[in-house]
Amino acid sequence: MNKLRSARVLVVAIAITALVVAGGWFIQLRTPVAEPPPLAIEPIGSSVLICPEPGANAELGVRVTAAVVPGQPGQDAGSGSARLETLPGKTSAEAAIVGPGGQVEIDAFGEKLPPIRAIAVGSYAPGFIADQWGRDPRGTGRGLASTACAPAASEFWFVGGGSVVGRQTRVVLVNPDENAAVVDVLIYGTGGLLDAPGGRGLVVPPGSRLAVRLDALTPGEKSTAFHVIARTGRIGAAIDDQQMSGLQSVGADWISPAAAPATTVYVPGVLPGQG
Repeated sequence: MNKLRSARVLVVAIAITALVVAGGWFIQLRTPVAEPPPLAIEPIGSSVLICPEPGANAELGVRVTAAVVPGQPGQDAGSGSARLETLPGKTSAEAAIVGPGGQVEIDAFGEKLPPIRAIAVGSYAPGFIADQWGRDPRGTGRGLASTACAPAASEFWFVGGGSVVGRQTRVVLVNPDENAAVVDVLIYGTGGLLDAPGGRGLVVPPGSRLAVRLDALTPGEKSTAFHVIARTGRIGAAIDDQQMSGLQSVGADWISPAAAPATTVYVPGVLPGQG
C-alpha cells in the first residue's frame, strides 16, 4: 500500500514538473520579440564638388554641367540652392539651378577659366551631380575627355599614366578652401615607390590650381600609380593623361580615382553566355 502511494506521489510530481516546463516553453513562445527600430535615413545637407580644369588653351573647348536628379529622399524638406561658380581668378562665371530636375552649364571655349566649384545645399544636395568634358579638335590634347567632378578630400589613389617619350601625364591639384594646402604626390612604378622628391611638400595656394608633370618628377616610367596626400587642408585631385605619336596627338583622357590598395579586391566581371 505504501509502495502504491509512493508511486502515485512520484507520478503526480513528474506530471506537475512537466506542466511547469511546458508552460514556461509556451509562455516563451508567446512572448513577443522586440523588433529593432527602423533605420532613419538622413539626407545629406550639402555637397561641394571640384571640377579640375575648365579650359587650358585657345583650341580646347570645355563644358562643365551640374544637375539635381529629381525624386531623391530629402528634396521635399525645406528650401535649397545649387550653383556652379569659378574659384577666384582673372575671369569668372556662375550659373544657378532653379530646382530638382534642373541643369546648368558653364562653357569655356577658347579661354582659360579658374577651377569650377559645384555647390548644393539644403533640399538640392540629394541627387546633386556635376561633370566636366572637353574637346580639343587640333591641339596637343586632341580628342574628347570627360571626368566627374568629385568632392575635395585629404587622400586620393590613381592608377595609370606614364612618362615615356610620347606620353604626358599631369597631376592636377585644386585647393577650394581659404587656406593653403600642402600636398605630397607619391609615385609608384612596377618596382614599388619611386624616388621623386619634387613631388613632396607641394604648396597649393587658396582657391587655386597646381599642375605637376610626371616626366618632370620621374621620367621614363611606362606604368605608374599615384598616392596623393594632403598634409594640411584638403584638395581636389585629377590625373590628365595625353599620348602623342611624334607631333600628332593620339588621344587624351582623365584618369578617375581608384580604391586604396587592399589585401582583398573585388573586380566586377561579365557573366558568360549569350546576350
